Amino acid sequence: MRVSRGFPAVFILSVSSALCASLVFGSPAMADDETSIKDLIDFNVPSDTVEASRLSAIHENGVAVGVQGGMIARAKIIIADVQKQSASLDRAFDFSPFVSGDGYLPPVIDKVTDKTEVLNAGQRIEYAGVIYKTVTPARFIRVIPTWRDYLFAGIGDKRLHVDKPSETVRPKNDEEKKVWKEAVEQGWVLGEKQADQIFKENTKKLKKDYIGMSRFIYLKRRGMVESPVVAQTQDRVAVNSDEIDIGTGVREIAKPAVMQKDQGQWGAGR
Repeated sequence: MRVSRGFPAVFILSVSSALCASLVFGSPAMADDETSIKDLIDFNVPSDTVEASRLSAIHENGVAVGVQGGMIARAKIIIADVQKQSASLDRAFDFSPFVSGDGYLPPVIDKVTDKTEVLNAGQRIEYAGVIYKTVTPARFIRVIPTWRDYLFAGIGDKRLHVDKPSETVRPKNDEEKKVWKEAVEQGWVLGEKQADQIFKENTKKLKKDYIGMSRFIYLKRRGMVESPVVAQTQDRVAVNSDEIDIGTGVREIAKPAVMQKDQGQWGAGR
């Protein structure tokens, strides 16, 4: 072993051991620390600390199951209320007319009006009357989506359930039951709010996608946007030892929808 500056190897090892102990356990003990190895072996956590830790675990698990239960209960109410409007929703959000002959849904195009931006400490202002922007590209689908796929995402999954806590953190006395009750009630309210928030975001996305696809059709009819270009391989027959596939091929969007730069191709109105 090579030791620099002439320090004895034993000294180097002693310093290294002290540094390791410092890193693991914190600062070295002061000279007046009378802790012995027996003290460490007999070390135990004070009863009040154990009780506080247990109550904290009970509260944490109570909130968790409360959130799950509240969300599931609120989701059932939301779904039941929405199902009552299914007929009108079927008419309002029918995606089938949007599907192209090649089997893709059109891109979602957003519209921003009266956008302004002040620059250079108020010395310059940039404005635009209308801005059209593609926010979601066209995509192939196997099944035409419905409003249910949007509105019930995240809340209509039958696999949602409440994770019951283990026996070790279930309340056993009056104090623990009080902590548990308050935690479950707190979590339940949070779960209901979570379900409402998810439904709110789902509703927002449904409207945004449907209107955005309708906007694409509108712009396409006026020559302001070009449809995606779909490339397809020639259908072929694939034969394996236990299978025959007839009409096997690949279809992909080779070029996404783009805005028509030649304004001469635009129709009347915007």
